[in-house]
Amino acid sequence: MPEGLNTNSNKAGAATPAVEQTFQVIREETNTFKSTWEPLTGKSVKIIWTGPASAQGMPASALAKRNFAKSLFIKAYQEISSKDQTAAGVVIVFDSADGGQVAATLENLKQWQTGNLPEASFWGLCSVDPPELFDR
Repeated sequence: MPEGLNTNSNKAGAATPAVEQTFQVIREETNTFKSTWEPLTGKSVKIIWTGPASAQGMPASALAKRNFAKSLFIKAYQEISSKDQTAAGVVIVFDSADGGQVAATLENLKQWQTGNLPEASFWGLCSVDPPELFDR
């Protein structure tokens, strides 16, 4: 199994996967989810915008995007759950030429991070746009 996608290390205390430095966080905010994904529509979410880590802007591999999203989901869940925030979910926006967006509910993040939801199932419950974002 590729490094960083170990489905056995899905507890909140597990180490964040090793991530290629292909992306960087540009900004974060909590705002209303305006998209049409039913589980989060109209709810308060943490939005994390990411961009290429270098000026070269080379398209990133699907695995690099997935690993980066995984690390951000883990970090965001830990922050939200430790600060008694009201966010109903997390949205990660890849702001690049080959961009995309992935969203997860806080409940699904909790289930995944407490070991009650396998990682593969977690990704299946996320909103991924475009659907092939992690398959390219």
